[in-house]
Amino acid sequence: EATLPNQQGQVWRQYDIRSYTQRLTNHQHPEQAIVDWILRETGTDLWFRDPLGLLHANRDTLSVYHTPATQAVVSRIIDRFVLNKSEAQVLGICLATVSSPNWRTKSQHLMRPVKVHTPGAEAWLISKENAALLLADLRKRSDYREHNSPNLIIYNGQTRDISRMSPRSYVRGITPPDNGASAQKRVGTVNEGYRMQVSPLFSTDGRTVDVDIRCRVQQVERFVPLTMETPRGNTGPSRLQIQVPQMSQWSIEERFRWANDQMLMISCGVVATPEGNQPFSLGITNPFSPSAARANALIFIECRGTPQQALIKPAKTANSRNQQYRGRY
Repeated sequence: EATLPNQQGQVWRQYDIRSYTQRLTNHQHPEQAIVDWILRETGTDLWFRDPLGLLHANRDTLSVYHTPATQAVVSRIIDRFVLNKSEAQVLGICLATVSSPNWRTKSQHLMRPVKVHTPGAEAWLISKENAALLLADLRKRSDYREHNSPNLIIYNGQTRDISRMSPRSYVRGITPPDNGASAQKRVGTVNEGYRMQVSPLFSTDGRTVDVDIRCRVQQVERFVPLTMETPRGNTGPSRLQIQVPQMSQWSIEERFRWANDQMLMISCGVVATPEGNQPFSLGITNPFSPSAARANALIFIECRGTPQQALIKPAKTANSRNQQYRGRY
């Protein structure tokens, strides 16, 4: 009879996760969040190389076959799901842009730097009181813009998307003539805008949070024109112009841990603006493509507690502070 190899002491354990999944009745597969966070903590490769390991989940049970050391990591992650009794949390998360990074000359003393892996990006932790001062200064600038509504209600460990994509049409090619008819232009679309994915995992006491954040911005700098000679049809030879998209994009994939009485601020560098080439976009003109804007992209993340607490306390997210200070200046 075949048995699972256990040369490195692998053991089989099953974890009861019903106290978490039963609270998320509107989620089709709430257990997937637990699997995702285990993979973030251990790395995916751990489960596809020696020693042999298995990971399986349904709404009731998480089954794991691995070494005792890996089981200890899995157990700590599961505790953060099943022992945290909060129904949901409110995150203040805002994607904003300002044309120049010179805002840092006045605000550097308010921020404590934290480690970041994405090239060109920087991150800081800021007390909520100092964050209010920093945001008040930013909002006095005419080139500052917030691109999304910041309040996000999210269950512990789950992933939420914040997206604003707009299709742009262009002539992508030519359809060859058929039965003597003239060649026709073939139209395509390309999406422009941004998408953020956010997943918070709180500690068992709710005082600290790990946040996995992924943001991707895609911008059409311009459509490069290209004149094509088409095959001869009944109407004789013709020339049609097609367009080749010139794209600019950037992305960030990071995980941060901090005490939830502070705000996390991420600077993604001077990059393509999330709103693309809309008339209201503000940013630095790209010298290689005068129609495409560039700006310093900023992401603010703040824990605001449960929805009930967020209603009781004055909001300190990016949008609510905007309302708070707008009347003063």
